[in-house]
Amino acid sequence: MRIIKTLKDIELLKEKSQIDREVLQEIEEYFNNVYNNIGKSEGKAIDEFSLKDCGIIVYIEDGDNVWDLEEIGLNPEDNGLLGAAPEWIDEQTIGEDKLESICIVCNNEYALSIFLLKNNMDTEVKNWIENNR
Repeated sequence: MRIIKTLKDIELLKEKSQIDREVLQEIEEYFNNVYNNIGKSEGKAIDEFSLKDCGIIVYIEDGDNVWDLEEIGLNPEDNGLLGAAPEWIDEQTIGEDKLESICIVCNNEYALSIFLLKNNMDTEVKNWIENNR
């Protein structure tokens, strides 16, 4: 799991990770949209803007335990991601895979933005995505 709060986090992932470049491009575009809607109006430069207070971006990788994402507030007692009720789920084609972007609203001021590649997930996660679309 990769947690993204700043543009610097995305730049580091581009330099040092094995995450698909198209996936990182989509995540960066999403970050820029959030910045344009929130950070810009606050008068912050994009390099100073952080998602810490409005909702982090999380990239779930193959092998991550989606039933226990306690670090981001999705506890195992509540079935982690599979116990959450998403506000929306969007899907984009990335090569031969589908990039799912999932928004989970926590309160009026904070929403988790979760990205994952659908082909990397098991049947239970794929069914959860389809049932919550």
